[in-house]
Amino acid sequence: MAEMYKVKLTVLKTAIYPELAEKYLSIGKELKPCGGFKEGQEIIVDAFMNCPEGFCAQAWAALYPQMLTIRSEEHTSELQ
Repeated sequence: MAEMYKVKLTVLKTAIYPELAEKYLSIGKELKPCGGFKEGQEIIVDAFMNCPEGFCAQAWAALYPQMLTIRSEEHTSELQ
């Protein structure tokens, strides 16, 4: 049976870009950087790719497809 991999996410930066919010958002233009994470924080995602407790649902939805790709590429490289 293949080994189940975990994925480590590292928060590199928390930011909001007011000029982009003004240009592209119709509501919520007074956004602030996410307060749920700190720069340098590491989050380990289990092998079943479950959303970590307290993780922002919108951030999870954005990251999930990329994490699946990374995980599938790891499995593919082992088979070669």
